[in-house]
Formats: sequence, structure tokens, C-alpha cells
Amino acid sequence: YYQVMTVPKAVTYFVRHPATCLMGLKVLISNPRLITDVCTKRLTWLVFHPRIFVLWLWLFLLSAAAYSTLTFDPYAVLDLPRDATTSQIKKRYRSIVRTNHPDHNDTEAAAAIFAASKRAYQALVDFESFQEEEA
Repeated sequence: YYQVMTVPKAVTYFVRHPATCLMGLKVLISNPRLITDVCTKRLTWLVFHPRIFVLWLWLFLLSAAAYSTLTFDPYAVLDLPRDATTSQIKKRYRSIVRTNHPDHNDTEAAAAIFAASKRAYQALVDFESFQEEEA
């Protein structure tokens, strides 16, 4: 039975006894089977236990959603400068929608461009409806 150490205790121990850390590292390098026998069982439980897996999945999806929300740049989607006027935004939006509307262009890329440009237009011109859709 191995004694379980918390991370702060392990770090403190290895800082105080660096020779022990190096000796343990040499043992692990010389005997790779030791890593698979000892560490793999504990790590697979940590990753593949159903409750832990759901937590990992939830964190991944949450971070992906946060990243896509935080990195959304409506000016880049519409290919406009930051100081664009409302009339320039509307003109650019209408030209993109005209070429990528699902009624005129059946490709998946056009549908994605259409949805992104609609979202960008709402973010720039009709911010209230944009906030309602995002909520």
C-alpha cells in the first residue's frame, strides 16, 4: 500500500530532499514498467471514472463555449474596420447575405458564413436582439 501525498506535501518534500527526487527519477527511467504498474492504474481511474469523466467533459465544453464567445469579433467576420459606420456595416452585411443565403447557395460553408454574418450584424447594429439570442 502506497502512502498518498497531497501536492503541497510532495512539493515541499522534494524541495527539501532533491537527492531523493533525483534518485526516484533514475529508478523510474531505469524501470519503465514501474510507471505502468503504479501510476497508470491511478491515472486511469482519475480520467475514466464516470463522475470524473463527466467533470472533464463539462470543463472542456464550458471552456470551448467561453473561448468561442470571448474571441468573437464581429468586425473581422464582416471584414470591416473598427471605425465603420452603420451604413457601411449594413452594406457589407447585405452583400455577404446576398451571396451566402441558403436559398441561393446550398453549401455548408455558405450556411456557416450566413449564420456568422447574421450574428456579427446583430452584435454591431441590433445589440439588444444579439444579447437575447446569446442568453
